[in-house]
Amino acid sequence: MMLTTKCVIQQLSKSEYKQLKHLTRLSKNLVNQAIYRCRQQWFENKTFPSHTTLCAELKTSENYIMLGSHVGQQILFVVVAMFNSYKELRNKALAGTYPWSKVKLPNYLDKDGYFLMSMCVFPLKDGVLTIPQSRKYKKTHSKIFIKIPDKLKDKHINQVRIIPKNDARNFEIHYVYEAEAVDLNLNKDNALAIDLGVNNLMTCVTNNGKSFIIDGKKIKSINQWYNKLNAKLQRIKDLQGNKKHYTKTQCINLSKRNNKVTDYMHKAVNMVIKYCIQNDIGNIVIGYNENFKHKANLGPKNNQAFVNIPYAKILSYIEYKSNLVGINVVKQEESYTSKASALDNDFIPVYDEKDTTQYEFSGRRVKRGLYKTKQGYLINADLNGAMNIMIKSSVVTCDFASLYSRGELNTPIRKRVA
Repeated sequence: MMLTTKCVIQQLSKSEYKQLKHLTRLSKNLVNQAIYRCRQQWFENKTFPSHTTLCAELKTSENYIMLGSHVGQQILFVVVAMFNSYKELRNKALAGTYPWSKVKLPNYLDKDGYFLMSMCVFPLKDGVLTIPQSRKYKKTHSKIFIKIPDKLKDKHINQVRIIPKNDARNFEIHYVYEAEAVDLNLNKDNALAIDLGVNNLMTCVTNNGKSFIIDGKKIKSINQWYNKLNAKLQRIKDLQGNKKHYTKTQCINLSKRNNKVTDYMHKAVNMVIKYCIQNDIGNIVIGYNENFKHKANLGPKNNQAFVNIPYAKILSYIEYKSNLVGINVVKQEESYTSKASALDNDFIPVYDEKDTTQYEFSGRRVKRGLYKTKQGYLINADLNGAMNIMIKSSVVTCDFASLYSRGELNTPIRKRVA
């Protein structure tokens, strides 16, 4: 399978950073030229030019020549993919399966903006990557060398992408490489269900009754610190009459926040995967609803805490890390899982806007974090949600009522990410 390692480009000279800035500006110019041709052809006959046609039309442009044919072709592949995506979404909208409000013809990039550089052919020797340059560009510019991470020295790197960040104030480099998945033959009769939250980032329970909680207060604290600082900087920017989208200081703080959150997510997901390996668990069921952040109505403070946690990123990390060790991942629609009682075997319906039925359940939440069953048992509310997610998925057979009666349903242990 293909994996990507992301690094921040550092330890370059001032002139080398200027070169990267210039190259990504040329990339943006080429993208806009390609977008113009695609849009005009669409307006004329409702078709888009192919990648071959775009390359033939733009190979004489100054931007294409300066970037080089290989880099230029890779950039045009991205443009073609953008318009193909638009076409597919438009067809879905015509079929009534996708909202028209979300279907928009790709527009031009900002005149003063930047765009990524993508390359599949590049000089690589002794762990040092040389950024490809065209013959014309080499005449007036020096070569740029970037040392690759040690863990990639024995890997086959298929693609390298250089991505401008924060208005090209800094750059990231993405290495796409091949990684061999190793199937550990974990027991597919065992499963771990995950309920996502805020203070309790991931509440996990197995079909054998063992449970734990990955703490989410640290990531909540990171976001609160960033939001408070950004609000202060935004006030200063407004008083100065600065019309920039972000100031330099805002960009630095945003980058720090994003790096901290990404690091936390990786470590949290690694804890889950390690637990599954140690306990011979071959399935992960994760409760997830598409667009569940949209129109969140939890109050200003809770809304801010909720929408700033990248749950889609957690899901993608779980999926790819699970694939590396042969764990099956199931996304489960989680409507009504927090209301139904897992210990009373309540029926758990699927939410439908057209369904006006008022469903009644055996238990209820008596206060924040505590759920009371029909028999009067008190259990962790997020644990109840995680159990219902597993029950609703039907991935494995589970009887949590019996486990509870035998004293085998453990109280969740809180685990903090270092």
